[in-house]
Amino acid sequence: MTPNWRTHFHPGETLLWQGAPVPGFHQRGKALFLMIFGLPFLIIGVAIFFFGLHRLTQAATVSDAGLAVFFTAFGLPFGGLGGFLVFGPILTARTDARHLRYALTDRAAYIWRAWPVEKLEVYPILPQTALELEKGKGADTVWLHARVERDSEGNLATVHIGFRNIAEGERVFRLIREIQTGEAE
Repeated sequence: MTPNWRTHFHPGETLLWQGAPVPGFHQRGKALFLMIFGLPFLIIGVAIFFFGLHRLTQAATVSDAGLAVFFTAFGLPFGGLGGFLVFGPILTARTDARHLRYALTDRAAYIWRAWPVEKLEVYPILPQTALELEKGKGADTVWLHARVERDSEGNLATVHIGFRNIAEGERVFRLIREIQTGEAE
């Protein structure tokens, strides 16, 4: 499922490295926190949903049925949020290695996602490109681009972009440094 990188390269652009994230959990503390935090939402949301369905089967009046429908509908967003928080890290750990590919050329970094929508992102490697190597236990992350965006409330937030959870983090970091200094092959 690796894309044909060369169709996206400029003339004379050379592929230096390509890879994918290492499968599995890499930020265990963060994932565990999200899962524990989401568990009450999931349990309470599912309980309220089924309570509403149960009350709907026993409704004697229209107002009882309306209250039961309200409880059923009220439980859906809580159960959905809890499910996202509990199962999201598991889904991400399983799918990133299959649906995400990285490539580094002598001019740019390419990030290709196959799911949920196929998307290719290209980030030029410039001498002033901020670069950071984040060491991990089984995989490293090379941050090579950061942009400041406004969130829905208007607050500024920094979005980091890079090669997440790759096995050859130090090598890729070194290659990017060589590109920035003009020493790349």
